[in-house]
Amino acid sequence: MHVVLAFLERAKQSGMVYRGQYAELAALQPFAARLLYQLLLETPDWYPHTERGRLVPALRDLQPSRPDDRRLEAVVDIVEDVEREPAELRYSLSCLLWQWGRREHLIVRVDELKRESVEGDASDRVLAMRALAKLWYDVEDYAKASQTHASLTKLAASSSVPLSPTDWYWAACCHAMRGDVDAGIAALGECAKLQASESIDESHKLPRSLFERDPEIARLRADTRFSGVLDLAFPKPRTAKGR
Repeated sequence: MHVVLAFLERAKQSGMVYRGQYAELAALQPFAARLLYQLLLETPDWYPHTERGRLVPALRDLQPSRPDDRRLEAVVDIVEDVEREPAELRYSLSCLLWQWGRREHLIVRVDELKRESVEGDASDRVLAMRALAKLWYDVEDYAKASQTHASLTKLAASSSVPLSPTDWYWAACCHAMRGDVDAGIAALGECAKLQASESIDESHKLPRSLFERDPEIARLRADTRFSGVLDLAFPKPRTAKGR
C-alpha cells in the first residue's frame, strides 16, 4: 500500500501527465487496482476525499477494459452525483467510463462545448475550444484534439485573443501522438516563442524538464529540429564581456 501511494505522489511531483504513467504498478496487480477502487469507492477516513482525483489516471492504466458491474455502477453513481461530488472528479471519471464503452455522460459535455465554441464573443469561444480539445485529448482521440487546436489557434489569431505556451504545447502533444512530427515541431516552435517572450508572465511558462522528459513528445525530441526549438524556448543568459 505504501508503495502504491508513494508512486502516486511521485507521479504528481513529476509535473507530467501521460498515458502509461502508472503502468509499472501492474507489477502489484491485482492488489494495486483493488486498493485504488477501495480508496475511490469506499474512501477510508485516513485518505483525503479531495485526493480521489489522483486515483483515476492510475485506474485508467491498470483497468483498460470494463470492470465488473458492481464497480462500474459505483463509478457511474459518482459521476451522476452532481450535488455532492466535485466537477473535476466527475469529469475525469466520465473519461474513464468513455474508455470502458460508457459514453453517454461525456457526450453531453461534448455537445455543450461544441455549441459554446460557435456562440458568444471570441474569448469565450476560445475557452470552449480549449476545453473541447482537452476533452478529446483525455479520451485519446488525438485526431479530433488536433483539429480543435487548429480551429482554436485560427480563431485566436483572427480575433487577437492571446494564447499561452500551454495551448501550443498541448497541440504539439496531440500531433506527436498522431505521428505528425512536422505539425508537432511547428506547434512546439510557437510554444517556444511564447516561452521566450518577456510579455508572458513567468507563471504561465512551462519548465524545461517537460520538454526534455515528457514521453508524449518523444518523437519530436528525436527530430533534428528539436534542439533549435529548445534553444529558442530557453535561451542561455547573456554574460557581460571583459571584467
